[in-house]
Amino acid sequence: MKIAVIGGTGWLGPYVVQELVASGHQVTVFNRGLSQGQLPAAVRRLQGDRHDVSLLTEAFRGCDAVVDPHPANAEDTRAAVEACRAARVSRLVAVVCAESYFAAIAEGLEDPELIPASELAPTRELGTDNPHDGRDEGGRVHARPLVEAELRAAGASAGLATTILRLPVLYGPHDPVALDYRFFIRRLLDGRGRLLLGGGACLLGHRLYIEDAAHGVALAVASSAPGSQLFNVAEECVYTLEQRFHAYGRVLGVETDVLRVPDLALPEHLSQFYTRGQHHVLDTTRARTLLGYVERHSPEERLRRTVEWVRQHPPAFDADWEAEYALEDDVAAQLAAPQEEESADDAEEETR
Repeated sequence: MKIAVIGGTGWLGPYVVQELVASGHQVTVFNRGLSQGQLPAAVRRLQGDRHDVSLLTEAFRGCDAVVDPHPANAEDTRAAVEACRAARVSRLVAVVCAESYFAAIAEGLEDPELIPASELAPTRELGTDNPHDGRDEGGRVHARPLVEAELRAAGASAGLATTILRLPVLYGPHDPVALDYRFFIRRLLDGRGRLLLGGGACLLGHRLYIEDAAHGVALAVASSAPGSQLFNVAEECVYTLEQRFHAYGRVLGVETDVLRVPDLALPEHLSQFYTRGQHHVLDTTRARTLLGYVERHSPEERLRRTVEWVRQHPPAFDADWEAEYALEDDVAAQLAAPQEEESADDAEEETR
């Protein structure tokens, strides 16, 4: 098949391109040319603005499918849809963030039957308080519900089938955000096996290894399933934050311990990430049944590869690690003090 990939040089894009080329597809990437990326030599490169429909149309002409690994707003999606139709492309595969599920559940639609969330679970409305909403420098709204609305409308009309892949938070080599390094791996590499967690410690949160995400995209491109489709793609193994920390500890051979603290007592550098009020779990049955999606590595191997990458390429964070550790130690000491006093009082009472 001939496949066009919009972007293709960010984080997920190169993995998708490499997966498609390895599967025998002819791949064209279309982007602004600001980053070359590590792409196979056989890949055809074209440059232009993704909002220029005429340039997109020329890039897509002769292609069987188009992949959009990161449609950030409705304008992105409308341009891609229009160009696909003009170039007579039969399928558009787009990757969106599964965040669109969870805020809807948090807004009062709690129902045990919605966990794990299937493709039919209710999605949040635009305008809810969500960190993924906002505007870029051009004033365009970044909102996943708008992207999905455009894709669903396109897929409902004749001439173009759309496949939407909903993915959870990604992790693995080349991660530009490196959350796992920031909150788990770095402290373990520093020999600190203790982590302070708030009320979200026991909540499950789906993740997806970057290579498996690309594999899911390639399967969607090659799928013979008719019409427009929607798939959740996530790992079969789902951890709580506490379990994930312990799992990284086992990979690194560091004994780990989690100290539960009230959310309000968490140091700011931890509270920014670790406070959440609901499970983030997806039902991936459709992707596994209809696409044949399976992970390629064990949970331990995925974490090991992630650790090895950051060991060789330590992410640059503007953080005073020792000062953060000192704050955590202060909180732990403050929480331990009343318990120690109570134990002393009990011991004194027993001696009377």
